[in-house]
Amino acid sequence: MKTTLPLLRTVLAALLFIGVQACSGEEEIKIGLLMGDSSQERWQQDQTFFVNKVQELGGIAIVRNASNDPNNQLAQAKELLAEGVNVLVVVPVDGKAAGEIVKVAHEAGVKVLAYDRIITDAPLDYYISFNNVQVGELQAKYVMKQKPEGNYVILSGPTSDNNSTLFKNGQMNILKEAMESEAIQVVFDQHVASWNDEMAYELMMNAFDQVEGGIDVVLAANDDLASGVRMALRQKEMLGEILVTGQDADLDACKAILRGDQAMTVYKPIQALAHAAAIASVSLAQHDMAKGWEDMVNNGEKDVPSILLQPIPVDAENMRSYIVKDGFHAETELYAENQ
Repeated sequence: MKTTLPLLRTVLAALLFIGVQACSGEEEIKIGLLMGDSSQERWQQDQTFFVNKVQELGGIAIVRNASNDPNNQLAQAKELLAEGVNVLVVVPVDGKAAGEIVKVAHEAGVKVLAYDRIITDAPLDYYISFNNVQVGELQAKYVMKQKPEGNYVILSGPTSDNNSTLFKNGQMNILKEAMESEAIQVVFDQHVASWNDEMAYELMMNAFDQVEGGIDVVLAANDDLASGVRMALRQKEMLGEILVTGQDADLDACKAILRGDQAMTVYKPIQALAHAAAIASVSLAQHDMAKGWEDMVNNGEKDVPSILLQPIPVDAENMRSYIVKDGFHAETELYAENQ
């Protein structure tokens, strides 16, 4: 599992070399960053890391937040293109609808890099993310090791986010055999309309109303959904009795893991992701980065040159080894109330 960290450093070093070469000119580099929603802790961190790295490389990052509105995001893309950005980096609200952003960007001679969420059915230029199928696999492997039999609830993210499908595909890769043998039963399986804890809470309460025979595991796709699950478990006075997964290593989720209220999260080293995207976009503003993109991801229209970083499963036992060691959260933040 630790072999992923040298890999991240190798990717960043390669991109940094290209990016430094790209910044050698005097022309001002303007990178447009279109965020889907900056209200969540995880995306605030992505934005900060990205903006700071672009500035470090001598560029300017112009940020817009679509507040989960795809029409707003398209309007913001047109606004940034009118301001003369050299590259658009997009966290799409809706992967399919964002194809229109690619269209208008290409009409303006600007390339598009999709950040963490792919843009589908469009001639997207580049994509940088984590191996999101592996995220789902890590979640399912973890709970299967703890609870190889029993009733499973699956709460996936919105269907408008292609990552939701990838997470679910990964989970099914691991769960399929146990489902076929009836060792486990998926007793409730729903997509949450948004990455929102209140919506997840409502669905989890529905699961309690509908499921007979108890619930052993909740595969919550990320920590926001896991937060809603924990709200429901708290109301039912069942915190710690059901295994709950998550993703993103949000501070509240990490604290919940240390308390025993959540089983695990999948840590995605977003500083490495944001820095790689910043370096790549600054370089791309100067020349076509045909080299260094070793992965290819088909988005429904083409094989998109991609960089896929590796996620890491984290629980109470290895929290210090990754979350604290990487400086993602401070030890004092995590452990003060749990000691």
